[in-house]
Amino acid sequence: MARTCTANDRMWVSMLSSGRTPPTIDADDFQFAVTFTAGRADDEFVRWVAALSSHGFPREQVRSLSALSTLKHLESAPTISAQTASRLLQVGRDEAAAQLEWLSVVGLLAPAQDPREWQLSGTARDALGQVGGSAPLAGAIEQWILEAVESQRAVSNRDVVRATGASGREVTSVLRYLADTHRIEKDPDGPARGVGVRWIQREG
Repeated sequence: MARTCTANDRMWVSMLSSGRTPPTIDADDFQFAVTFTAGRADDEFVRWVAALSSHGFPREQVRSLSALSTLKHLESAPTISAQTASRLLQVGRDEAAAQLEWLSVVGLLAPAQDPREWQLSGTARDALGQVGGSAPLAGAIEQWILEAVESQRAVSNRDVVRATGASGREVTSVLRYLADTHRIEKDPDGPARGVGVRWIQREG
């Protein structure tokens, strides 16, 4: 079941559903600050959310904070874990896992290979494709990269595209995800940026 919507939730829902980046919160015992980021609206995300309604998902499900935050994350990452959802939704890990399970029950998500993670359902991915978007696939691209770096190879975006047939955008998203989850890192002996960046297995 979707979490009850609070006044703060409504602000997040409003910004996400209009393609804007939600605000960030910096709080401690002495101060509370909310930072809004100016930027271009993600029109593709807005069209995707609208397309999901035409695929049979009730509006109140798609436009819940749980769904919007999760879909926004999965627009550029192959999977989402309860730990990540906990940070995005600002709730405990158990509640975050319950929300992800609910999104799976209603058909927006599907279980990933790792039982601690979820991915977009086929229907949700089809709806994204219909508005011209794409999201990284869990499994195939990620597995190829990890097997390559585990064999002590340094790989570039171009190498992965050539090997998997995925788009450069999808590969970039998976590389970013693997770097964010501390499984790969940039090759210190290669370029720091640009098309020539190479990735290697992260030590430790």
